[in-house]
Amino acid sequence: MSTNAERRAAYKKKWTQDNKEHCNAKAKAWAKNNPEKRKEIVKKYKDANKDKACQYILDNYEWYIFNAARTRARVHQVEFNLEKTDIVIPEFCPYLEVPLTRIQGKGRQDFNPSLDRIDPTKGYTRDNIEIISDKANRMKNNASPTELLTFAKNINLKLLGDSDTLPDLRHGKVECLIKADVARYEEV
Repeated sequence: MSTNAERRAAYKKKWTQDNKEHCNAKAKAWAKNNPEKRKEIVKKYKDANKDKACQYILDNYEWYIFNAARTRARVHQVEFNLEKTDIVIPEFCPYLEVPLTRIQGKGRQDFNPSLDRIDPTKGYTRDNIEIISDKANRMKNNASPTELLTFAKNINLKLLGDSDTLPDLRHGKVECLIKADVARYEEV
């Protein structure tokens, strides 16, 4: 025979399950009215369950990238019309051609997947995102296409002694045309 406390706990559990919408609304209202307490509770939970949280992120990496982008869009007030199914992580980084890793809990990792906005002046839209490595994203972050080509030319020159591989970008604009694994440079 069960005790009174066990019966109350079972009743409370069933009532909560049957009234999920009401309970969620109350929880959201409490969190909104008590932001500092909520932050403290969340921090304690994360500290106590760090391994569990890291494993959850690893198991749901697409969701993790989607949610982080949605938060950034809200904070920076840019357009966001993605769905979770729009986040597809390739096996290799399309820019660096290295396998993408999924390492959590050890800080920023160069080859973890990263959501890149192709045109940073636009928001997070289906036609303006791609998944690349974090390192490639940081390399692209502040450089213009011309600066990236100049960088590549100088790397070729320093490492390979080959100044003819890429065009001289100091005299006028150059456009890079890439089609089916063939890159061609033309004066604009």
